[in-house]
Amino acid sequence: MDDFDGRFAAGQIPGKRDYQEDDYGVLDGRADVGIDGGEHTLLLVADGMGGHVSGDTASRLINKTFIETYPLASGPVTDRLRECLDAANQAIAAAVEEQPELDGMGSTLLAVVVSHRGLEWLSIGDSPLWLCRDGHLLRINSDHSMAPVLADMVAAGRMTEDEVAQDSNRHMLRSAVTGDEISLIDVSSQPRDLKKDDLLLLASDGIMTLGEKEIVNILQEMQSASLEETAVALLKAVEDVALPNQDNATVLLYTPEDDYGMEPVIADEQIQKPVRVGDDMQKARNPITKWAAVIIGMLMFGLVAYFLIPILQS
Repeated sequence: MDDFDGRFAAGQIPGKRDYQEDDYGVLDGRADVGIDGGEHTLLLVADGMGGHVSGDTASRLINKTFIETYPLASGPVTDRLRECLDAANQAIAAAVEEQPELDGMGSTLLAVVVSHRGLEWLSIGDSPLWLCRDGHLLRINSDHSMAPVLADMVAAGRMTEDEVAQDSNRHMLRSAVTGDEISLIDVSSQPRDLKKDDLLLLASDGIMTLGEKEIVNILQEMQSASLEETAVALLKAVEDVALPNQDNATVLLYTPEDDYGMEPVIADEQIQKPVRVGDDMQKARNPITKWAAVIIGMLMFGLVAYFLIPILQS
């Protein structure tokens, strides 16, 4: 277990595997050059795949590359996350080229940043990110496994829930970090607000042995406990189910220092406000053009008067 000023805890179990392919990391970015002041925390979960050696190698390499690259990246948080993702993907490709026996290795990736802007994230694969607020659990990121695809087929009447439960492909990934082009990337479009009492839960898919209702019940029961004790309780509940093929399971728990993102966020790129047709268009005109129009109008009036007055007098 790790402790991060009482606001962070993490834990892992191997499940029924004799090896651990999950890895996780945390970076307190406020101390790094180039990171804005105040809270700026990076949280990572990577669930490796490809067998004992290669799965472990992939998840560790991705986390290590992310932690090393993030303080050197620049721009908005989501740009930094994408830069780190590119570096991690290239690191996987380089490792496979150097050691061909690692070919086929890869990993899911869940990268979360908590800052004064709020909650921002990037994820590939099926590692879940939940926000627990006021007793409610909300899945924040997308699931890139086959599970949502099969759920849509059930909703469309093309499969039954029993058929989905027995489908061996339901845990198959549609996207992962493998060193090749990444087919699906979920990245936050704008920061999500956070409250000081919120709890973030990051995990590998081994936690999905528990349903969301079970997770909520455990979190409510452990409200007065430390985050370390809560992480232990979640992982013990997974072990108590005693699935014969239980996967590795990793959980990260984090609470923000303060309320963040409650005020409107200014866009990272200045967006030009559209000009309203009418008064605003008149205000936007060049003053010289405006006076030219006045002078032309006076000349036209003079010409009309010059020809019209003699006609009226005759």
